Parts: sequence; C-alpha cells; structure tokens
Amino acid sequence: MHVAEKAKSRRTTRAVYAVYIALTAAFVISNIWQVGLTLFGDAPHEAVAQGPCRAGIEELSGALDRAAKAAVEARDDADAERRYSEARRPEWDRYEEVRRACAAQPRGVDAMAALTRLERAHRSAVGRSAAALAPVRREVDSFIR
Repeated sequence: MHVAEKAKSRRTTRAVYAVYIALTAAFVISNIWQVGLTLFGDAPHEAVAQGPCRAGIEELSGALDRAAKAAVEARDDADAERRYSEARRPEWDRYEEVRRACAAQPRGVDAMAALTRLERAHRSAVGRSAAALAPVRREVDSFIR
C-alpha cells in the first residue's frame, strides 16, 4: 500500500504542475497577443479625434510648428520666448474652445494632453535653442555688423 500511496501522490503532483504550466502558458500567450496588437494594431483605423476637436488640434499643432520656426531667429531667451508666444497666435487664443470640443469626445482629453505635452516640449526647446545659439550668433554678427 505504501507504493500505491506514493504513486497517487506523484499523480496529484503531476496534475498540479500540469495545471500550473497550462495557466502560465495561457497568461504568456495572452500577453504576447496584447503586445502584438498594441505594436502592430489589429486593423487600420481612422483618427480618434473628430470634427471640431480634430480641426482644432491640427490648427494648434500647426501654430506650434510655426512658432518654433519663428523663435529660432531669436537673439536670446527673452526674444525667443516673445517670438514663440507671438507666432502661436491667433490659433492658441482658441485653446479653451478646442479643449471644450475635445472634452465631449471619448479620447479627446487624451488628445489635448498630447497637444499640451507637445507645446511644453516646444517651449522648452525654444529656450535651449536660443541659449545654445546666442554665443555663436554674436560671433557671426561681430563680423557683419
């Protein structure tokens, strides 16, 4: 009987390990599937933002690109900031209007958050660019002015 008990104990242990391995494999396969869908998508889709939200984000984004280009010609940080702020207008005067339009859409808040991050990145880059270019610009100017 002692041998029969050991055999039964082994079968139980093997069954527990088999269930554990099956659950672990299912979990790993599920994770791989989810990562694959995130990376490659399941199908082409249209833009998340629609209507006034989409149009507003496109306008505001374009204004940021225009403002960054305008700030590149600045002589110092203060001039860069001034040029950047002026070049964002008139589109950025409508920021709150666009934010309200996007708040009514399922992923509109996420779209506005992405736009705000882009604006902060542009503003940060404007200051760094002006500071880095100022000494070189003064040197060039010393030869021509």
